[in-house]
Amino acid sequence: MKTHSDIAKNDVTLIIPTYNRPKLLSRLLNYYAAKKSNLSFIILDSSNQELRESNSQACSVLGNQAQYITFPSTMPVAAKLLEGLNITKTRFCAFCADDDLVFLEGLKAATSFLKNNDDYVCADGIYLNFGEVGHDIQLHVEYASHGITANDPGARVFNLYQKYESLFYGVYRIEHALAIFNSVSKNASLHYQELFQATSALLLGKSHRLVEFYAARQSCAPADTTRDKWQTYYWFADNTKEFIEHYLIYRNELWEFYQKHCSITSHSQTSFFHIMDLAHAMYFGLGCPPEYFHTMLQSKWPADLFKKPNIHRDNIYNQLKSPRQLAFENRIEKWITWLHNKKSALYSNRYIKSLNSEIKKTTNISWNCVLNPELRWLAKVDIFRKSYHELCQYISLSS
Repeated sequence: MKTHSDIAKNDVTLIIPTYNRPKLLSRLLNYYAAKKSNLSFIILDSSNQELRESNSQACSVLGNQAQYITFPSTMPVAAKLLEGLNITKTRFCAFCADDDLVFLEGLKAATSFLKNNDDYVCADGIYLNFGEVGHDIQLHVEYASHGITANDPGARVFNLYQKYESLFYGVYRIEHALAIFNSVSKNASLHYQELFQATSALLLGKSHRLVEFYAARQSCAPADTTRDKWQTYYWFADNTKEFIEHYLIYRNELWEFYQKHCSITSHSQTSFFHIMDLAHAMYFGLGCPPEYFHTMLQSKWPADLFKKPNIHRDNIYNQLKSPRQLAFENRIEKWITWLHNKKSALYSNRYIKSLNSEIKKTTNISWNCVLNPELRWLAKVDIFRKSYHELCQYISLSS
């Protein structure tokens, strides 16, 4: 375990909120303990009372590098996170959920970047998403867009909502994280709390995404099982009036944050609201599920059932094609798909096989790397192989 002098050299604290998932928390803490890093850790526990003793014991593997703090189970998440930030003593901080993994090398690289780039407020890297099915580790890339580097804060927010990717888990300077989370909880809903965190961050500065793997997020049941609508368009469909009322409160909070914390405020309130409205309208409309919206309206036209459109087949001009031409085009499409998959398999099979073999030697478990066909080439890339090794070591702690 690190000494006090080693801890003093550390610049970053990893803040881990946890709620009723003792096995996942123990796995995560044991992983970091085994790595003998000089990180500081703050564990924020709002689990049920009967789980707290085991969670406290799990934290002991980190010795004096970890602070363990308990909260009432009813305490709002944003308030709990703010409490953690208020006791953070390092210059930089990052969050890590109890079911996820932040790679130490990615954390180090992101922190180093912020040290050398004052106009950036957040830094992270590529996010993997993983799920365990037996010994298969199913992987896909969750976040991999470029960082957001526009000079104007309004332009940065617009870029965020062109393809929204959460900035929650990135590395921040502690003063920026405190400014953000002092305002987050003023929004009543979890939906707008999350959006406020990302939007306010980009009002403060730019974000950077490293070309390396920063974190792995696990596909599993949510800790809060009462939250069943994770997308804002479901809320909009269910209760449009409430959704808009909460949006207007959220927009006003963003304006107050902009006035208070941004050194250069180049936009009037009217201009600022116009930017926010258009950027968010673009985001809220992305991926809206017509079938779900139709269920909200079905009672108004009970005889007209939902018909899912097919943009490639429903154009009426396709009726001008002969059956022979349509059949030929269908065969060509299937052949192209087959060829793409075949090429991917031929290119990457031996690398996946060698990766699985290496993992077996390291962990004594026959983990099988499962990548989507379009990502199988990653098995050849050293930086992916290294991150995957770390992920398998982490997963193996609970096997």
